[in-house]
This record gives sequence, C-alpha cells and structure tokens, in this order.
Amino acid sequence: MARKRPETKMSKIARMLIEEYQPQSAEDIQEAIKDLLGDTLETMLKNELDEHLDYEYGDTPLSLNTRNGFSKKTVKSSSGEIELDIPRDRDGSFEPKVLKKYQKDISNIENQIISMYAKGMTTRDISSHIHEIYGFGLSEGMVSKITNKILPTIEKWQKKYPMCVSSWRNNWAELSTYFKYPQEMRTLIYTTNSMENFNRQLRKVTKSKAIFPNDFSLTKSLYLAMVDASQKWTYRIKNWDLIRSQLSIFFEGRI
Repeated sequence: MARKRPETKMSKIARMLIEEYQPQSAEDIQEAIKDLLGDTLETMLKNELDEHLDYEYGDTPLSLNTRNGFSKKTVKSSSGEIELDIPRDRDGSFEPKVLKKYQKDISNIENQIISMYAKGMTTRDISSHIHEIYGFGLSEGMVSKITNKILPTIEKWQKKYPMCVSSWRNNWAELSTYFKYPQEMRTLIYTTNSMENFNRQLRKVTKSKAIFPNDFSLTKSLYLAMVDASQKWTYRIKNWDLIRSQLSIFFEGRI
C-alpha cells in the first residue's frame, strides 16, 4: 500500500479551495485565491476594530464610539482587483494597520521579496523574514516563483550585451574622437570608479550564497542586484561645474 502524503497547512487550504470552488481552470483558481485573500483581510480588519473599540461584535459598547457599518474599497493585488468591506467606527478614529486608509495596492509584498533577493538573501532567509514580519509562512518555492516573475525582463536585458559590443566595434572611428576633449571630460568618459563599485555590489551578492541551483538562479540574482544598485546612481560628479562649462564650449547651444 502506497504511503499517504502527510497533510500540511498549505495542502489543507488547497483542499478547501478545491472543495468549495471546484475550479476547472487557472482563472478559476485565481478567483478563488482572490476570495480567500479578501476574506482574510476583512477578518483581520474586523479584529483590529474589535481591539480599537475594546469590545467584540455583539457585546455591549464601553464608550460612545461604536461600530458604524462598512465602506467599499477596491484594492489591487497580484491576483487582480479585490473589493473589500472596510469596517468603520462612529468617530472615525480607527486607523487599520493591515490595510492603511488610503492604501490601494496590496501587492507590495512581492516587491519586497524581490528587493530582498536582490540584496543577496537566500529563499530560505526571505521565507523566515516574511514570517517574522507578517506572521504567516511563505515556502521557499513560493519565494522562487515570485522572483521568477522578472524572467521576461532578464531575457531582454541579456540580449542587450552582444548589441553593445557590436556597436563599439562598428563605430570605433566616431568613438575615438573623445581624445580631443579636455582631461576632465575624458576622465568622465573613461573612469572606472563607478564600474568597480558596481562590480563590488555584484560580488557581494554572489559571495553571500554558497551555491546557486542553476544558471538562471545566478542570472536572476545578478540582474536584481543591478537594478538595486542603479537606484543609488544619483551622486554629483566630481568637477561637474568645470565639465559643464567645457561641454558648453564644445557643444555650443546644445547644453
């Protein structure tokens, strides 16, 4: 007799969804997940209001501030738009934490996961981190699936490198004209400080992980590290005032 696979919390949820919704397609599953997420958020909001008012639904209010029905709110999730019933209190002092008053997008958790992956955290580290912050589990496989969403962007990024090399070779006559510019301008063109710092950021990511399961896992980490590093490229260039004056002379009327 075949050994029965032990039922986990996630498999119980999956079984419940299948029994309740009887999905026939991926779209049906998506709708079921939206319902589950919506019900979960509404329940958490109601619990937050109970704590705020210091009495549970059905009990006698302890102050003049009581429940005041619900308001409709549509939020954007990674599974699509979800319409929620947001509980209200009579004096409007209720400030929910799970879903802020003016928050319309609840898909930010995926962006946070991708950001953590970009900084070199392993899927196991991210899974533990999410549990500590949000209080619910997220399997390593799910973390990997979320970060895999940037695959199409990575493929476009990879295709650019051969094009750049060909462009340099085909246009070397024009590119070599930079020798006519002053030292400060040439330094701006050929300096490697920024590139070395960028390479250091990439090495930091690869050193923090002992092993990558496949080539795509490495490519994904390097691409996300590049995106994370590029957000810091905002510092002022050395001798910029002088360089700007030189540019105005060489490219009169264009600066």
